[in-house]
Amino acid sequence: MAAIHTGLTSQDVIDTALVLALRDLFDLFEARLAATADALGALGERLGGLRMTGVTRSQPALPVTFAARLAGWLAPFPDHFDRLEALRPLVLRLQFGGPVGDRPRDAVAVAMAAELGLAAPERAWHADRTALAEATGWMALIAGHLGKIGQDIATMALMGDIRVEGGGGSSAMPHKENPVQAELLIALARDAAHQQGAMLAALPHGMERDGAAWMAEWLALPRIAGACGRALAVAPGLLAALTPPGGADGPV
Repeated sequence: MAAIHTGLTSQDVIDTALVLALRDLFDLFEARLAATADALGALGERLGGLRMTGVTRSQPALPVTFAARLAGWLAPFPDHFDRLEALRPLVLRLQFGGPVGDRPRDAVAVAMAAELGLAAPERAWHADRTALAEATGWMALIAGHLGKIGQDIATMALMGDIRVEGGGGSSAMPHKENPVQAELLIALARDAAHQQGAMLAALPHGMERDGAAWMAEWLALPRIAGACGRALAVAPGLLAALTPPGGADGPV
């Protein structure tokens, strides 16, 4: 193994591979974010004129239009895209520190970073995991945002303000149409939030390198990425399945 990465340590190779995977995830999630924003825009064109009861502090409030509620759902999207652009240079960096993280940025590091399309930092980030925690925080924010949309849709379906076509049926109560995809968004948001706590707990990497904290990341990071990715995959279809209370032909 030493002949494969002479002068480096396994963490250099594994962290660099992780960064390359995150680069692909960033591109995928950016495309899915755009698709979700487009789905919200299309939903507004279809059903924005619906009037429904506003809800504050879990109680009926004043009437609102669905367009106004959709505007609230759409509002965080520009910030999601801006945060991603800020994240890329922080995260997409070569790991090239050697056994104790003190290998300087040399010609080999610069050439390797260029070959991989990554930045070549001045020093290793073996024990500085803040950029990774920011990356998973961004994913958890998106999952949480989509979870809020799922929560709103589930409540709207309960109140009879909207119908979710193709929702899950009940084996015991055939009259029910459960908003399963909305519930999934809520569950994914909660799981991402819990796992982000684990990423923050792993930030105290001891000394030059810390195996226990590093392995804790291996448990949490894939869960957060999976929750975010799945939520982004589910959301556009859920939004497309929303119809007026009377069905697709109901009044708008």
